[in-house]
Amino acid sequence: MPPAEGKTRRGVAALKPRCSACGRSVARGHKYCPRCGAAVLPATSATAGSGPSLQVPGRAVEDLAEERRQVTVLFADLSGSTTLGERLDPEELRLVLASFFSALSRQLQAFGATIDKYIGDAVMAVFGAPVAHEDDAERSIRAALAMQKAIAQLNDDLERQHGVRLALRIGINTGEVVAGLLAGEVQSAYTVVGDTVNLAQRLEAAAPAGEVLIGPVTYRVVKNDFEIETLPPVTVKGKSAPVRVYRIIRAYDEDRAVPELAVLVGRDKELALLHDALTEIATAGGRSACISGEPGVGKSRLVKEFSTRLPPGHDLVIARCGSFETDTPYRLVARLIRNALGLGTRADEAAARAALADGTVSDRPLDDASVRLMLEVLGYGQGSTLDPQTKHRVVVELLRRLFARRAERGPLVIILEDLHWVDPVSAAVLAQVAPQLMDLRCLLVATSRPEWEPAWPAMRIALQPLGHEESHALIGGLLGGPVDPVLGDALLARTGGNPFFAEEIVTSLKESGAVVERDGTWTILGELEEKVPETVQELLIARLDRLDVRARRTLQAAAVVGRTFEHQVLARVASTPTLLADLRSLEQKGFIEIRSVRRARIYLFRHALIQEVAYSTQLQAQRRKLHGRVGHAMEELHADRTDEVVNELAFHYRRSDDDAKAVHWLCRAGDRAKALFANQEALASYRAALERLGDRDLPVGAAGILERIGDVQTVVGKYDDALVSFRAARERDGLGPAGVARLQRKLGTALARKGAYSDALAALAEGMTALGDELDVEVARLGVRIGEVQSRSGNYAAAREMLTKAIDVARQLGADDILAEGLKYLGAVLNYLGDLPGALRLYERCLAIYDRGGDIAGTAAVRNGLGMLHYRAARWDDALREFTTAFSLEERVGDPWAAAMCENNIGEVHLYRGDFAAAIAALQRALDRFTAIGSESEAALALMGLGNARVRSGDLVRGRSDLVDARRRMLALGKTRYLPAVYRHLAYADLLGGDLEGATASAERSLEYARAENALSQQAMAECVLGEIALARGDKPAARAMLNASRDRLADLGELAEVERTDAVLATLDG
Repeated sequence: MPPAEGKTRRGVAALKPRCSACGRSVARGHKYCPRCGAAVLPATSATAGSGPSLQVPGRAVEDLAEERRQVTVLFADLSGSTTLGERLDPEELRLVLASFFSALSRQLQAFGATIDKYIGDAVMAVFGAPVAHEDDAERSIRAALAMQKAIAQLNDDLERQHGVRLALRIGINTGEVVAGLLAGEVQSAYTVVGDTVNLAQRLEAAAPAGEVLIGPVTYRVVKNDFEIETLPPVTVKGKSAPVRVYRIIRAYDEDRAVPELAVLVGRDKELALLHDALTEIATAGGRSACISGEPGVGKSRLVKEFSTRLPPGHDLVIARCGSFETDTPYRLVARLIRNALGLGTRADEAAARAALADGTVSDRPLDDASVRLMLEVLGYGQGSTLDPQTKHRVVVELLRRLFARRAERGPLVIILEDLHWVDPVSAAVLAQVAPQLMDLRCLLVATSRPEWEPAWPAMRIALQPLGHEESHALIGGLLGGPVDPVLGDALLARTGGNPFFAEEIVTSLKESGAVVERDGTWTILGELEEKVPETVQELLIARLDRLDVRARRTLQAAAVVGRTFEHQVLARVASTPTLLADLRSLEQKGFIEIRSVRRARIYLFRHALIQEVAYSTQLQAQRRKLHGRVGHAMEELHADRTDEVVNELAFHYRRSDDDAKAVHWLCRAGDRAKALFANQEALASYRAALERLGDRDLPVGAAGILERIGDVQTVVGKYDDALVSFRAARERDGLGPAGVARLQRKLGTALARKGAYSDALAALAEGMTALGDELDVEVARLGVRIGEVQSRSGNYAAAREMLTKAIDVARQLGADDILAEGLKYLGAVLNYLGDLPGALRLYERCLAIYDRGGDIAGTAAVRNGLGMLHYRAARWDDALREFTTAFSLEERVGDPWAAAMCENNIGEVHLYRGDFAAAIAALQRALDRFTAIGSESEAALALMGLGNARVRSGDLVRGRSDLVDARRRMLALGKTRYLPAVYRHLAYADLLGGDLEGATASAERSLEYARAENALSQQAMAECVLGEIALARGDKPAARAMLNASRDRLADLGELAEVERTDAVLATLDG
């Protein structure tokens, strides 16, 4: 038996189709609503086939999987229902409240909200989940204002019948939540959770009756769309600090001018095309142009610039489509008519009637049916009795007449923006009106996304992202000055040349204080933040939600792999049979682009921001799982060349759940960075490994990681930090004698770099004790380090003996690296003792070893030593070349102590060449470097050189002050190595200043310290100064004797630079 009329076979009343705009039930078979002409939705049932969730019926489970999302949450609470309940029967109260909540839900659904739940007299709605729109925050506020308006209309009847009015309090907040299905006993519920929800509810509780309050994030997103009042911060439950709160007053008019943050750049060609078309309409009839481009590329900015440059006498009409109005019939047509008639959004019906009657629309009065239809289109009720087809025909004719009248006055420009959101009814009207405009003096300009095509002939203007120079110019304009190229390139990499993205990120950086102006150039403080501005998130999440589920999941998996990703890796991570088809779809829709297909198929996200948003929407647990898969895939695919992908492996395993792999690859990445002298990167990797290790028992222990950290800290001059790291490693169990000795050596090295030579020798001796009589390579290493420290302490005899022994042990063990280091330091000792040929031979031997082994740091040290030999031989060009080469290598290595020593030596060369300005600059830089790393002994050395340079340049007062300060520091430190030189320079300063007694005293102290150190060159130099003092006293015979003796000794020692200076003094005796 067939079912009864109006019944289904299951006995449930059959649902009629309904209008997508006005909600009216429509007879089956009708495609358009007879009331408003909008498209008709198919019938649906809330009980049959409603899907896994009551909140979002019709969506598959995979569409509602848990994920992180940026959403806007709205809480609305009806107040006054308690008083109403005292006057009404429960059934009557239920009906009244049902009508109120029905009105609220209609407004929420009209703006694309998901109604999450009803709680007593309150409703919670979510904008942006499960489907996002690029203006969800704006939608939420427009919905709130519409709800307040709907409540006010219902209150009129309620007050007449029962003497009571209800009020609505609304709170709105934007932020990140976790959205997805929450399993229930009967049916799952789609909901969102997070602090964003809590704050929205607190804002609703704080809102006065009849008001809408929003939070700070929502304010940042919508501040240009609404008139907003800033309220005093409020204290809310669950927040430690007061929250900034804002009250919505009203929506701004659509034609409100918003000032641009920067001048238009990179669009000269497009502007020229539009102006050419404008010129042509005066003689060749109407023209049409369609400007297309991806979101944010600058379509609206271009037409705004064009409209502001229109010549006098040109008429302009602008209308824009809204994303939440695609189902509102005649919405674009209504805006066109309003703007053409000069009707604001708050104009009442009387003003509209007057505008329609003033002859603007037509050269003859409109009949009553046309007026009622136009008022209906404009939103003043539904007074027209015409059928949909007649409505359409009349609207087309009235628009044609309206624009014809406007074009009679002068050239007419019509700009229609965002036509990808045009409602179907308006689109049908435009398809008929636009071709007719080509007979008028009219330029029709449309803007749209690439997927929309005009239904009329039009010149296509495709906007592309800005190039490198244009992007830098835009960023400079946004910041208001020149931009550091590093900052400009970083912003370009993130934004991909998209002007809107750039504007939003620059605004966010300026508001957070992350960019500052220094010396007229804008630069970044620290690292460029990865947080995506909320406005950009709205846009990009909306784009992601328009993808089908498979393509979206593929894009999310690719986002975990990285900005650039290999097809082979993604195939092992995503595990989907439709991968190639998904990638082709993503490529066609502009999310990714193929970069290479030669060795492997490699893809690139078109914008870093797309990758960041696709990544951020995934739950942390899902990200960790995928990162582990990526690491495993890369290990398998690159098993024969893991060193090339060590950083990528460390990156992914660090973000996975695999602790052992994370620690292993982080240490490997640190080792590689250390070998490449990328010291900060090495430290970051080691510290991450140590943090991940925790108390776990893994193959790589804490002692080994701490030692690695200490090694890098020593190189970069963080000696106190290095001491802490080495001592922490020393406290760990299971080191063994060799491990203890090695750590003691490294402790001694850090102490020596600090200038704490006594403590350094004690630490090194303890390392020797730990080894006992064992002939270990560490014996040679410790011996070399002890010899180096003894040399720096001025104990050259002991240093020579210890270094000779260490070299012998290294030779026995075949340890070439230690052998080279020992030869290097022994060469420095011979150099200081005046055995220049012996020093040269040793330097050449160790340089050959370093060159074979590719030891850059060792090569740099030897180059510095060779520079000293050239310096003493007065070969200034050779000396400067070696010192400069050594400095460049030390900069590459990242050793600030060694680089400062090279700068000091460069300054000494300039000094002897008579270039005092260059000498003072180099020595000042050396002093600054030594001071910054806490190397007190070497800082005193640089200060001594600086003082000497100032004395010889004629600045006796400052120079002598520097020398006195250097002497004080050396004596305080107990450092005697440089005392002969500092006293000699003081003697020369006093000599130039005429204080012969002071000069004599200082010269004699210099000679005394030089003899004690057995420093032959220093003795000869002191004797030279004494000869000059004798000459100043007028005792030429004594002067000649001392100067000749000094010259002979200097010549024997190979100190040709000092020989030249002594010869110059002797020449004055003969002159």
